[in-house]
Formats: sequence, structure tokens, C-alpha cells
Amino acid sequence: MDPWLRNGDWGFVTSLVAMGVEDLVVSDLIDHNAHVWRTNIINGLFNERDVKTIASMPIINEVEEDKHLWNFTPHGEYNVSSAYRHVMENLVDNTNFCVESSWTKLWHLKVPQKVKVFLWRVACGCLPTKYCLQTRSV
Repeated sequence: MDPWLRNGDWGFVTSLVAMGVEDLVVSDLIDHNAHVWRTNIINGLFNERDVKTIASMPIINEVEEDKHLWNFTPHGEYNVSSAYRHVMENLVDNTNFCVESSWTKLWHLKVPQKVKVFLWRVACGCLPTKYCLQTRSV
């Protein structure tokens, strides 16, 4: 856990914004030559709780270029299959399509692949039978 989120503290500023400093950014609160916080500015702008929180945050000397990260793959790189998986698992109600079973047993059967696919389609109810086509208005 981050040091500034200990003891029930939340990671946001609770001080009121002073007039005339609305455009101030975090970079303005750092002495970039000495790599320290500008405590004189921080003490004048923030309440005691926020001053302690800011002072406890380390200043990183190295600057890395910003880059996009995709949270749904281990390496942070986007791919269509991870987006599809995320949508199907989290954004679409697919409870009607879920079958409680272990599909790995089916796919490891020692039968031709077309038989495995046929069995899978039977279990999922997606064979193009007359009944299934009528329920889908085909």
C-alpha cells in the first residue's frame, strides 16, 4: 500500500484551493535542481494533513516517457482477444450462454475434431435445428 494511503487516509487533497493558484501543477511544487519539495509553497497552500501527505511522497529523479498501458494483458499491450474477453466477461450479460462444465475434458477426448465441435455445439444449444432457428426468427 502506498505510504500516503495509510491509516484510512485517501489519496486526494482536502485543502481548499487558494485564489490565484488554480493553474498550479505538481511540477510547480518541486525544486527540480535539488529534487526536493518546495516546502515554503506547500506550507502556504495546504492544510497540515495534506502537507504531511505531500512530504511523504518520494520525488523520482528519472523521468520516463508516458506510454499507454492496457490493464487486461500481463504485459500491458493491447490485443483484440483481451478486449473481447474483457467485454464478454464484464460488460455483456452472457449468463444465458454459460454452461456449467469442464470444457477441457471435451477438448481432450480422443475423437475427431469435428465430433468435439459437434458435441460442444449440442451442449451450447447452437446447432441450427428447426427449433433453434425458429426461436431466432430465422
